[in-house]
Amino acid sequence: SMPSLPAPIFTFGRYEVLGRLATGGMAEIYLAQEKSTGGVVRPTVVKVLRQAFVDDDEFEGEYSK
Repeated sequence: SMPSLPAPIFTFGRYEVLGRLATGGMAEIYLAQEKSTGGVVRPTVVKVLRQAFVDDDEFEGEYSK
């Protein structure tokens, strides 16, 4: 049988975030599960940029292409 996942620590849109996997200089990486409207649950990873990079117009122009 499939191992059980931990309870979500927070929800981000359609993603239930289960825990932090890593932290780096630019972002944090989280293990999450995506829940579709049809009830399908899919494990996934969410990368969240640090606030300093979100507010940096030069960074956005460089990486949003």
